[in-house]
Order: sequence, then structure tokens, then C-alpha cells
Amino acid sequence: PEEVLNRPLPIAAHGPDLDDFLEAVINNPAKICEEHGGAEHPESLREAKPNFPPHRANPNFDFVHTNHKRFIFVENLPHPMIDGESGDFENPLFQHEVQRTVQRLFKSFGVKAENVSPASLTSAFIGFKVPKNRDEALDQGPEEKVLRSEPIIISKAESGDDADFLKAAASPDCVIKVANLPPNHSAGYWSHNLFPANTEVGSIYGPLSAENIVMISPTTALVKFESSKKAESAVSSDVVKTRLDELSEYRIRYFKAKRELVLQGFTGPGKMQEMFVNGPRLVVDGDVPSKEFFLDHYDVIELRNLDPKLTMKDISNFVQPFCADVRDVHGSIEFVTCTEGNPTGRAYVGFDRLGEVQQVFNAHNGRAQLGDNVVFLRKVQEKGRRKKMVRESRPLRTEEELLDDLNNWEKHVDPDDIEMILSTGVKKKTLDNVMRTIRFRNTSYGPYDQGMRKERFRADKERGAEYREFVQVYIDYLKELLPTKENPGLGYEALFFPDEEVDVSMITDPVDPRKKKAEEKS
Repeated sequence: PEEVLNRPLPIAAHGPDLDDFLEAVINNPAKICEEHGGAEHPESLREAKPNFPPHRANPNFDFVHTNHKRFIFVENLPHPMIDGESGDFENPLFQHEVQRTVQRLFKSFGVKAENVSPASLTSAFIGFKVPKNRDEALDQGPEEKVLRSEPIIISKAESGDDADFLKAAASPDCVIKVANLPPNHSAGYWSHNLFPANTEVGSIYGPLSAENIVMISPTTALVKFESSKKAESAVSSDVVKTRLDELSEYRIRYFKAKRELVLQGFTGPGKMQEMFVNGPRLVVDGDVPSKEFFLDHYDVIELRNLDPKLTMKDISNFVQPFCADVRDVHGSIEFVTCTEGNPTGRAYVGFDRLGEVQQVFNAHNGRAQLGDNVVFLRKVQEKGRRKKMVRESRPLRTEEELLDDLNNWEKHVDPDDIEMILSTGVKKKTLDNVMRTIRFRNTSYGPYDQGMRKERFRADKERGAEYREFVQVYIDYLKELLPTKENPGLGYEALFFPDEEVDVSMITDPVDPRKKKAEEKS
């Protein structure tokens, strides 16, 4: 149509070479083509390096590269059990159980066993050949949002159980047995999670220590209380049964996954433009902080094993002692959630200044007690680039230093020059107003001059150099323009008529302190 033909239309996305550009221009249906481009600041090109957990197995090359186009990651699945054995990930029978579970959850979206690649005994990747099916699966979720394992059974310990543990108790009646627990957890884990602190069941039957628990199988524990009365109460307690029901529930979490972009080489003029291709590894949502969050902070750390009850304020209070500025509670913390918005026990915490993250690690060495949980800390690394960017931190100055920098312009010039100007009747307050107005009205001598190197007009100059040079030049010109009886200057002569004699009696010659000192010395 004529209206399309004569209207400027953007050029479609194309490759980096000239031939790609010309082909895109030829294929554009309009007479006039639009192409927008701009130079990106190196700081805006920073990217977080994905964290690939060692316990999460990546699918094989054919699964990722050949057989599927879109992916979902599913976790928090029940641990598979075969004939009462928990098994391990290397056993193909247990991997097949994981595939069957995931297939059942997503069968309405055409998922079959061959479309599932187990990542661990409690997680898996799902591949989709049709992108639309993946999008629908993300929108609707699995057919069952919560799965239940076999009910956890609590009873009194039997005489055939661990004899040494029973003998160490005040009485065999002080020991209870808890069976069908989620497998492969230690006694230390259950001492914190069987009857958690700050809960009703924890206030009655806790706290427990690891010495009071022994695992007699991967799914069965003996728990020792200080009295038989308390043990008997735990066996019959509705509060304990409610807690055990919670432990047998598995709320399914699922995330979008995509192939990692891998740097293949460089193209364009001077081979300066980076060229990326899809790699064989899958990156799951939450493996890196959001791009905006990462760019907004100098450094970022990841916290794992967070108590779901923790708030942004709790985390801010934890890291505030290591920060020079008052933290932005809502802008400096990003919780990692699944597609449905459920917590994952992970969060990213941003820091604005150089060295603050190192202070955190110096104090906590990678782990810290936060709330009721031991939290694990990891610094988010930055992807390596061809051109290393020198990064600097914004200057940290006290109120006294800021006021001195704003008001004390005299430090940039010779005090004798100031005294010479004031001797002619110029008021010091007038000069103060001039210098302060310049700082406020002209950003070249304010924010841009005081900013970091990448923000200044002249990156080769040190911070504050533009304002210092202005003050020096201003005072030099002012000295040259001072009227004297010998040379009153055009400004003073303009006060008289052309034929009138210039009266210089009103002029006060400036007193140069340097000459005065030299005369006194001689």
C-alpha cells in the first residue's frame, strides 16, 4: 500500500556484516528505512556469570541441541524409593522413577519420559519440541501442585532398634522412632527441622540436639527425650502429627530454563563486536540476578537456605554493619521465586561500594546464622570480557569534607592574591557567592566534576580539577581587571564623558602583600 511504501519502517534484525545489512534493506517494504544504533557504555555491558550447582546434572548434548527447543526446570520432587531403598543418582532405575513422576505431572502438555532429563533425585529438566507447549506449561503449571510421600509414622522405639542408643537414654521409654522421613538427611539436619524453633511444636518438644538423634536407616530416626512422659506425649500429639504431615508434603517448584549464550568470537569493524551462540548448558531462572539488579550494584552476593519467614528488613539489618550508607531495603534485595511466586530459600543482596562484600566474607567466611537457619553466602561473579573495564567506587566523604569542598574555594589559589583583591574594596562575601553560584548553576563544576572517572567530561583529569582550574583562572582575570591610578581600565574610564578628565582619586590601588613583605624584609 502507498501509505506503507512512503512511511519510514525500521530495518529487521540482521547479522553483523555489510551483506546482512544490505539484504535487510532490500527486504524492507518501505522506500525509507530506519536504523537506530548507539555506543553502549562499558558499565551497561556487565553480565552476571551463571551459577551451575554441582548437584544439578545438565542434560546431554542431543537433549539440548537436537531434540528440544524450549525447557523447564522442576525441583522439590519426592525422593524416589524402590523396595525401601533410597538409592543414588547413578542408578538408572531411580532416574526412571524421576522421569515417571515428572511425566505424570506434565502429561497434559505432551510430556513423555524421553522428554525428561533427571538433574538429581529430586529435580529434572523438561524439553519441549513446540515452544507453545512450554509456554502453556509455565502458565498452567503441573497437574498436581503438591505431592505427598508415604505418611511419616511416629511410635515408641522397639527393643530391636539401636541398642547402644537405647542404653544411653534415661529409659527406653524416653526414645521414639520416626519412620518414612525424607531420605538422606543427617541427624544434625533433623535436630533443626523436625521440631523447628519459633514454632508451636518447637516450643513444646524442642530444641533437639544432634546427640539426641540417631539415623538407623536413610528414612528412619530415633529421637531421645529427657523423660518418658514427654516421649509418650510426642507420640500421641496432634501438633506433632500436623508437623509430620507438613514434612511429607512436597510443593512442586518449576522455572523457565534456556540455553546459555557462549562467546563464539568477534566480528564487525576491527573485530570489536562480540558474537554469541547457544551453548550446551541450560541456565535456570534464578541462576543469576536480574540484569537491572546486577547493573544497579557494585557487587552482589547470593544467600542460600534462607528461612521463608525472613523479610527484606531482616536481611538488610544483617548486612547493614558492613555498609557505609544506609541501605535501600527494597531496592537492594531480590528474592528468587519460582514461576508461581513461591519462595526458594534464596536471595540476591546488592552492595554499592567497593570492599563491602569482602567485609561480609571476612566476618562470616561463607556462612552465617540468619534467623533460625545457617545461611550460605556466595559472591556473584562477573562474566569475563575481552576488554577489562577498570571499575571504581563512588567517593565516600564526611559532611565536613563535603562542606569544605563546597565553600573553601580559597585553598585552590594563593592567599596573597585574595588579600590583594580584597584590599581594593571587593567583599569576601561577594567572592563566596560567585563561587557557590558557579557550583550550583554549572554542572561542569559540580556533579560531573566530582563524579567517578567514567562520569566526568575529561576522564584524564582527577576529581575536582575542572573547578580548581576555574577558580584559578577567575582570580587571575580578576587581578588583571583591578583598576589602578596608573591604569584605571576601560570599565572605570567609561564612567566619564569622552572629553572629561578621568578622576582617579577615587581609585584605591591594590596592595600586593608579596611586594609589601619584600619591602619590609629589605
